[in-house]
Amino acid sequence: MDIGGLRHRVKLLRRVLTDADGFGQQATDYQEYATVWASVETLTGRELEMARQISATATLKVTVRYHADLTETDRIEFSKRIFEIVAMDNPEQRNELLYLQCSEVRP
Repeated sequence: MDIGGLRHRVKLLRRVLTDADGFGQQATDYQEYATVWASVETLTGRELEMARQISATATLKVTVRYHADLTETDRIEFSKRIFEIVAMDNPEQRNELLYLQCSEVRP
């Protein structure tokens, strides 16, 4: 991929457990652990149809440089919007890029 294609700044958010509430339950929160350059594209046409076979809600494709610790339980913040990762692809297992299919988290 041309480095100029990674022109958006996104935050990678990791799920963390917070202190127990009054009922003894731990709450889940997300904290930023990295800010990276990415390519953010809306899925259209064939890509959207293929994404729907994985999950009916995938609407965005985010391309980032490879991060070994990035998982599908992490989230992405882009332009003050939060997206959950629906599927990840490491093309040809080369550990250079990750293609993330994401859906927006509604508050």
